[in-house]
Amino acid sequence: MSHQNYCVTCSKPLKKDEELFHVAAVRRGEDNLKALYVCGQCAPHYEKLTYPYTVLDGRVEKLTHLCEFLDGRTYTDEDAPSRWDSGQTIVHYKKTLITYADRRFLQSPESRGRFNQEQVEQILAECAIDTSQLPPLTDFPLIEDFDIVLVRSKRQNRPDDRFGSYDLLFFSPSRGYLASTLYSPVKSTYSISFDGAFGTLQLPYYDFDLGYKLLLFEDDQFVYVLQGGDWQNDEYDTWFKVDKPRYYERWKNIVQLARDVPAED
Repeated sequence: MSHQNYCVTCSKPLKKDEELFHVAAVRRGEDNLKALYVCGQCAPHYEKLTYPYTVLDGRVEKLTHLCEFLDGRTYTDEDAPSRWDSGQTIVHYKKTLITYADRRFLQSPESRGRFNQEQVEQILAECAIDTSQLPPLTDFPLIEDFDIVLVRSKRQNRPDDRFGSYDLLFFSPSRGYLASTLYSPVKSTYSISFDGAFGTLQLPYYDFDLGYKLLLFEDDQFVYVLQGGDWQNDEYDTWFKVDKPRYYERWKNIVQLARDVPAED
Protein backbone atom coordinates (compact mmCIF):
# COMPACT_ATOMS: atom_id res chain seq x y z
CA MET A 1 0.00 0.00 0.00
CA SER A 2 2.96 2.34 -0.47
CA HIS A 3 1.00 4.37 -3.05
CA GLN A 4 -1.71 5.35 -0.51
CA ASN A 5 -0.64 8.53 1.31
CA TYR A 6 -3.84 9.35 3.23
CA CYS A 7 -6.66 7.55 5.02
CA VAL A 8 -9.61 7.18 2.64
CA THR A 9 -12.18 7.57 5.43
CA CYS A 10 -10.85 10.53 7.48
CA SER A 11 -8.42 11.99 4.89
CA LYS A 12 -5.62 12.15 7.46
CA PRO A 13 -2.16 12.20 5.81
CA LEU A 14 -0.26 9.01 6.55
CA LYS A 15 3.24 8.89 7.97
CA LYS A 16 5.93 6.97 6.15
CA ASP A 17 5.48 3.20 6.72
CA GLU A 18 2.34 3.79 8.83
CA GLU A 19 0.35 0.58 9.18
CA LEU A 20 -2.97 0.36 7.35
CA PHE A 21 -5.89 -1.92 8.18
CA HIS A 22 -8.15 -3.78 5.73
CA VAL A 23 -11.78 -3.09 6.66
CA ALA A 24 -15.30 -2.85 5.27
CA ALA A 25 -15.94 0.89 5.17
CA VAL A 26 -17.51 3.73 3.20
CA ARG A 27 -15.07 6.00 1.39
CA ARG A 28 -15.35 9.66 2.39
CA GLY A 29 -17.90 11.38 0.13
CA GLU A 30 -19.45 8.11 -1.07
CA ASP A 31 -22.36 5.91 0.03
CA ASN A 32 -21.43 2.31 -0.81
CA LEU A 33 -19.62 -0.10 1.48
CA LYS A 34 -16.27 -1.20 0.06
CA ALA A 35 -13.11 -3.05 1.06
CA LEU A 36 -10.68 -0.27 2.01
CA TYR A 37 -7.39 0.29 3.79
CA VAL A 38 -7.70 2.80 6.64
CA CYS A 39 -5.51 4.27 9.38
CA GLY A 40 -5.22 2.86 12.89
CA GLN A 41 -7.50 5.54 14.37
CA CYS A 42 -10.34 4.72 11.98
CA ALA A 43 -9.93 0.94 11.95
CA PRO A 44 -11.74 0.21 15.29
CA HIS A 45 -14.92 1.80 13.90
CA TYR A 46 -15.23 -0.71 11.05
CA GLU A 47 -15.45 -4.43 10.46
CA LYS A 48 -11.99 -5.87 9.92
CA LEU A 49 -11.57 -7.99 6.80
CA THR A 50 -9.36 -11.05 6.74
CA TYR A 51 -8.98 -13.37 3.74
CA PRO A 52 -11.17 -14.85 2.30
CA TYR A 53 -13.70 -12.19 3.37
CA THR A 54 -14.19 -9.04 1.29
CA VAL A 55 -16.95 -6.65 0.19
CA LEU A 56 -19.04 -7.74 -2.78
CA ASP A 57 -21.94 -5.60 -4.04
CA GLY A 58 -22.01 -3.61 -0.80
CA ARG A 59 -22.02 -6.66 1.50
CA VAL A 60 -19.30 -8.45 3.43
CA GLU A 61 -19.03 -11.91 1.92
CA LYS A 62 -16.65 -14.83 1.94
CA LEU A 63 -14.89 -15.26 -1.39
CA THR A 64 -15.51 -18.71 -2.78
CA HIS A 65 -13.66 -20.13 -5.75
CA LEU A 66 -14.32 -22.68 -8.43
CA CYS A 67 -11.22 -24.60 -9.45
CA GLU A 68 -11.14 -26.37 -12.84
CA PHE A 69 -8.60 -28.90 -14.08
CA LEU A 70 -7.90 -29.02 -17.81
CA ASP A 71 -9.47 -32.48 -17.97
CA GLY A 72 -12.79 -31.03 -16.78
CA ARG A 73 -12.69 -31.90 -13.08
CA THR A 74 -14.02 -29.06 -10.91
CA TYR A 75 -13.70 -28.35 -7.20
CA THR A 76 -15.00 -25.76 -4.77
CA ASP A 77 -13.03 -24.37 -1.83
CA GLU A 78 -14.53 -27.06 0.38
CA ASP A 79 -13.45 -30.08 -1.66
CA ALA A 80 -10.42 -28.79 -3.60
CA PRO A 81 -7.09 -30.59 -3.13
CA SER A 82 -4.78 -28.91 -0.63
CA ARG A 83 -1.04 -28.33 -0.72
CA TRP A 84 0.95 -31.29 0.55
CA ASP A 85 1.91 -30.73 4.18
CA SER A 86 5.02 -32.86 4.15
CA GLY A 87 6.33 -31.85 7.57
CA GLN A 88 9.84 -32.17 6.18
CA THR A 89 13.03 -30.65 7.52
CA ILE A 90 13.81 -27.42 5.68
CA VAL A 91 16.67 -27.79 3.21
CA HIS A 92 19.07 -24.86 2.95
CA TYR A 93 20.62 -24.76 -0.51
CA LYS A 94 22.94 -21.76 -0.73
CA LYS A 95 24.65 -22.23 -4.07
CA THR A 96 23.95 -19.57 -6.70
CA LEU A 97 21.73 -20.72 -9.56
CA ILE A 98 20.67 -19.28 -12.88
CA THR A 99 17.06 -19.30 -13.99
CA TYR A 100 15.65 -21.31 -16.85
CA ALA A 101 15.19 -18.10 -18.87
CA ASP A 102 18.83 -17.08 -18.33
CA ARG A 103 19.98 -20.57 -19.26
CA ARG A 104 17.99 -20.41 -22.50
CA PHE A 105 19.57 -17.08 -23.34
CA LEU A 106 23.12 -18.24 -22.64
CA GLN A 107 22.58 -21.27 -24.87
CA SER A 108 21.08 -19.21 -27.70
CA PRO A 109 22.87 -17.48 -30.61
CA GLU A 110 21.73 -14.10 -29.21
CA SER A 111 24.14 -14.42 -26.28
CA ARG A 112 27.23 -14.51 -28.47
CA GLY A 113 27.36 -10.75 -28.71
CA ARG A 114 27.78 -10.48 -24.94
CA PHE A 115 29.55 -13.70 -23.92
CA ASN A 116 32.15 -15.86 -25.58
CA GLN A 117 31.88 -19.64 -25.45
CA GLU A 118 34.38 -19.95 -22.61
CA GLN A 119 32.38 -17.52 -20.45
CA VAL A 120 29.14 -19.37 -21.15
CA GLU A 121 30.67 -22.73 -20.24
CA GLN A 122 32.09 -21.30 -17.01
CA ILE A 123 28.74 -19.78 -15.96
CA LEU A 124 26.89 -23.01 -16.64
CA ALA A 125 29.54 -25.15 -14.93
CA GLU A 126 29.20 -23.09 -11.74
CA CYS A 127 25.55 -24.14 -11.49
CA ALA A 128 26.27 -27.85 -10.95
CA ILE A 129 24.39 -29.31 -7.99
CA ASP A 130 26.33 -29.44 -4.73
CA THR A 131 24.91 -32.60 -3.16
CA SER A 132 26.68 -31.85 0.13
CA GLN A 133 24.05 -29.15 0.74
CA LEU A 134 21.17 -31.59 0.22
CA PRO A 135 19.79 -34.54 2.17
CA PRO A 136 21.02 -37.90 0.85
CA LEU A 137 19.22 -38.49 -2.42
CA THR A 138 18.00 -41.81 -1.04
CA ASP A 139 16.07 -39.87 1.62
CA PHE A 140 13.94 -37.97 -0.89
CA PRO A 141 10.41 -39.47 -0.59
CA LEU A 142 9.20 -41.17 -3.77
CA ILE A 143 5.88 -39.88 -5.16
CA GLU A 144 4.52 -42.96 -6.91
CA ASP A 145 1.27 -41.33 -8.10
CA PHE A 146 2.97 -38.18 -9.43
CA ASP A 147 1.01 -36.21 -12.00
CA ILE A 148 1.20 -32.83 -13.77
CA VAL A 149 -1.99 -30.80 -14.08
CA LEU A 150 -3.17 -27.49 -15.51
CA VAL A 151 -5.57 -25.67 -13.21
CA ARG A 152 -7.48 -22.39 -13.41
CA SER A 153 -9.94 -20.75 -11.02
CA LYS A 154 -12.53 -18.02 -10.69
CA ARG A 155 -14.57 -16.43 -7.90
CA GLN A 156 -17.67 -18.55 -7.64
CA ASN A 157 -19.88 -15.91 -6.00
CA ARG A 158 -19.31 -13.39 -8.78
CA PRO A 159 -21.48 -14.42 -11.77
CA ASP A 160 -19.57 -12.09 -14.10
CA ASP A 161 -16.15 -13.43 -13.10
CA ARG A 162 -14.23 -15.41 -15.71
CA PHE A 163 -11.63 -18.13 -15.34
CA GLY A 164 -8.07 -16.88 -15.18
CA SER A 165 -5.03 -18.36 -16.90
CA TYR A 166 -4.00 -21.96 -16.32
CA ASP A 167 -1.33 -22.66 -13.72
CA LEU A 168 0.86 -25.73 -14.08
CA LEU A 169 1.17 -27.75 -10.88
CA PHE A 170 2.89 -30.94 -9.80
CA PHE A 171 0.18 -33.03 -8.19
CA SER A 172 -0.40 -36.25 -6.28
CA PRO A 173 -3.96 -37.61 -5.88
CA SER A 174 -3.00 -39.02 -2.47
CA ARG A 175 -1.07 -35.99 -1.18
CA GLY A 176 -2.37 -32.91 -3.01
CA TYR A 177 -0.48 -30.13 -4.74
CA LEU A 178 3.27 -30.68 -4.54
CA ALA A 179 4.92 -27.79 -6.38
CA SER A 180 4.38 -25.23 -9.13
CA THR A 181 6.33 -23.87 -12.08
CA LEU A 182 6.65 -20.36 -13.45
CA TYR A 183 5.95 -21.47 -17.00
CA SER A 184 3.23 -23.51 -18.70
CA PRO A 185 2.95 -25.35 -22.04
CA VAL A 186 -0.28 -23.42 -22.76
CA LYS A 187 0.33 -21.03 -25.65
CA SER A 188 0.62 -17.43 -24.47
CA THR A 189 1.20 -13.99 -25.97
CA TYR A 190 3.25 -12.90 -22.96
CA SER A 191 5.39 -15.93 -22.05
CA ILE A 192 8.07 -18.08 -23.66
CA SER A 193 7.30 -21.44 -25.25
CA PHE A 194 7.73 -24.21 -22.70
CA ASP A 195 7.76 -27.98 -23.12
CA GLY A 196 8.86 -29.04 -19.65
CA ALA A 197 11.05 -28.50 -16.60
CA PHE A 198 14.16 -30.64 -17.03
CA GLY A 199 17.59 -30.43 -15.45
CA THR A 200 20.62 -32.51 -14.57
CA LEU A 201 23.13 -32.65 -11.74
CA GLN A 202 25.47 -30.65 -13.95
CA LEU A 203 22.87 -28.11 -15.10
CA PRO A 204 19.74 -28.05 -12.90
CA TYR A 205 16.42 -26.41 -13.70
CA TYR A 206 15.63 -23.36 -11.56
CA ASP A 207 12.94 -20.71 -11.66
CA PHE A 208 11.12 -18.47 -9.23
CA ASP A 209 8.20 -16.11 -8.92
CA LEU A 210 6.67 -14.06 -6.15
CA GLY A 211 6.54 -16.28 -3.08
CA TYR A 212 8.05 -19.44 -4.54
CA LYS A 213 11.11 -21.04 -6.12
CA LEU A 214 11.68 -24.40 -7.81
CA LEU A 215 14.90 -26.42 -8.12
CA LEU A 216 14.94 -29.64 -10.12
CA PHE A 217 17.52 -32.13 -11.40
CA GLU A 218 17.77 -35.78 -12.39
CA ASP A 219 20.12 -38.73 -12.26
CA ASP A 220 19.81 -42.08 -14.04
CA GLN A 221 16.77 -43.23 -12.02
CA PHE A 222 14.91 -40.29 -10.53
CA VAL A 223 13.95 -36.65 -10.94
CA TYR A 224 14.48 -34.68 -7.71
CA VAL A 225 12.27 -31.67 -6.97
CA LEU A 226 12.68 -28.98 -4.30
CA GLN A 227 10.12 -26.22 -3.76
CA GLY A 228 10.59 -23.22 -1.49
CA GLY A 229 8.99 -19.90 -0.67
CA ASP A 230 10.62 -16.49 -0.98
CA TRP A 231 13.34 -16.58 -3.65
CA GLN A 232 15.45 -14.21 -1.55
CA ASN A 233 16.26 -16.92 1.00
CA ASP A 234 17.83 -20.38 0.67
CA GLU A 235 14.99 -22.43 2.22
CA TYR A 236 13.18 -25.33 0.53
CA ASP A 237 10.38 -26.82 2.61
CA THR A 238 9.12 -29.46 0.15
CA TRP A 239 11.34 -32.04 -1.52
CA PHE A 240 10.64 -35.34 -3.21
CA LYS A 241 11.60 -37.54 -6.14
CA VAL A 242 9.77 -39.13 -9.06
CA ASP A 243 10.65 -42.14 -11.18
CA LYS A 244 12.31 -40.65 -14.24
CA PRO A 245 10.19 -42.51 -16.84
CA ARG A 246 6.98 -41.43 -15.09
CA TYR A 247 8.13 -37.80 -14.88
CA TYR A 248 8.87 -37.65 -18.60
CA GLU A 249 5.63 -39.45 -19.48
CA ARG A 250 3.51 -37.01 -17.46
CA TRP A 251 5.19 -34.05 -19.16
CA LYS A 252 4.51 -35.59 -22.57
CA ASN A 253 0.86 -36.02 -21.59
CA ILE A 254 0.28 -32.46 -20.33
CA VAL A 255 2.08 -30.88 -23.30
CA GLN A 256 -0.15 -32.87 -25.64
CA LEU A 257 -3.29 -31.77 -23.78
CA ALA A 258 -2.18 -28.12 -23.76
CA ARG A 259 -2.01 -28.00 -27.56
CA ASP A 260 -5.80 -27.82 -27.73
CA VAL A 261 -6.06 -24.87 -25.31
CA PRO A 262 -6.59 -21.46 -26.99
CA ALA A 263 -3.68 -19.04 -26.59
CA GLU A 264 -3.90 -16.94 -23.43
CA ASP A 265 -3.60 -13.15 -23.63
